[in-house]
Amino acid sequence: MCGNPFRIWDEVDGEFVVERIMTEIIGYDKDDLVWDENEGHEYLTLNQILGQVMEKNKTELNGTMPFLRVEYESGLWGVIFEVGNHPEKERQWVVHGITKGYA
Repeated sequence: MCGNPFRIWDEVDGEFVVERIMTEIIGYDKDDLVWDENEGHEYLTLNQILGQVMEKNKTELNGTMPFLRVEYESGLWGVIFEVGNHPEKERQWVVHGITKGYA
C-alpha cells in the first residue's frame, strides 16, 4: 500500500494492527506493553494497546477513559490515531492526523 488510506477524522476499527517498530504511543512507553509476535514481527491492535494502557494505569485512571495518541509510520505514509478525546465517541479510534512518512 503506497498511498495513505486514511483521512483526518475517519473513524478507525480498533482491530487495526500496528507493528511495534513503526509505532509510538504519546505519553506512554510502548516498551511497557506486551506485544504479540509472529515470525519476528511484534504487533498489537489499537484496542489491545488501549486495554493494556488501561490495565497498567488503572490506579491513576480510576476507571476513567485515558486519552491516547498512537503514531504509526509505514515509511511512505503515517497516521496519528487517537481515542478518549471525544466523550461522545468514548472508545472510538479516530484519525487525528496524517503524514507523508519518512521515506
